[in-house]
Amino acid sequence: LECHQYGSCDGTVFLTYTVKDHNGRTVAFTPTLKLFQNKFPLLATERAGTVVTIAEFVREGSWNPQEACPSYAKKWAVKFLTTSKDLPDGTYGRKFVVGALATIVGLRDDERTPDGLVGVTGGLMINWLVVLLVLGGLILLCCGAFQLFSSSCAPRLRIVFKQMERDLFPNEMHKPSKFDP
Repeated sequence: LECHQYGSCDGTVFLTYTVKDHNGRTVAFTPTLKLFQNKFPLLATERAGTVVTIAEFVREGSWNPQEACPSYAKKWAVKFLTTSKDLPDGTYGRKFVVGALATIVGLRDDERTPDGLVGVTGGLMINWLVVLLVLGGLILLCCGAFQLFSSSCAPRLRIVFKQMERDLFPNEMHKPSKFDP
């Protein structure tokens, strides 16, 4: 199916999504999924340690995630399956996690190549361009500051340090005390 429908013919690609909170703890996760899977559950671990299904994602219609600018809407139907209060993040948190995962899956599938990798997006290219321009500007600024220092300040400082050396360490020969009569 993946080969015919999505052009992924070099083998089977598996994905797992994990949503973590700000402390790095896993809040929700998916089981191992095939590339562009049409239906999958979102799981969480209760405080008691058992794994429960929070929600189920189902692709509405038979749309292709890789099709650019379709005339139809790419939608996921989300069905909440648990009302357990033992989940560490509460009801509001679960809805937020489900919404975040729906957004992540939607955005990643749009940019995913048939080999399972996520291609470079326009936003990522702009970010790298800004970083490179800032780094290039900093390098030019440092080179300009060095050039300015070496052409205007260095000769004056050389004179000041030479005078200081003559004052602190004069060129006089001292006879060691062991040669005194």
